[in-house]
Amino acid sequence: MVIWRFILSEVQVVESFTTRIQRLTLELLSLQEDLASSATIIAEEHPPRDPDERMAAVEGLKSAVDHMRHTLWGWMQSHTSPQEVADSIHTLRMQRVTEMLRALKPTVDQPYEDSTPEARSFFQEIQAIANRTVDRHKT
Repeated sequence: MVIWRFILSEVQVVESFTTRIQRLTLELLSLQEDLASSATIIAEEHPPRDPDERMAAVEGLKSAVDHMRHTLWGWMQSHTSPQEVADSIHTLRMQRVTEMLRALKPTVDQPYEDSTPEARSFFQEIQAIANRTVDRHKT
């Protein structure tokens, strides 16, 4: 671990703050794609690693990302106006919803049991938002 910290400190000296953020963002997006395809991760490991070790590594990453998210929100709020924060939150929520709907899109034509309360609530919310949006743009 000491070697890694030494290497990391060398990288920090060379990279600007913005460049480092951009590099980490690209790396996280790449890792997200890999995690979405678990078969890729398993196929690349010869011999396979210990599943407990893999899960511990993923849990460590999750914890670090959770802490980073809270740190970033605090940083963003301290460097922007309240309106900019509200706009950022709205934009991020719209991005997340769009991502979730795109993830659900391939399953639209498949039979789905929509009798669960969660499914009904989900579809009701989508319908209500769509109706309000259409009404707002009619006037």
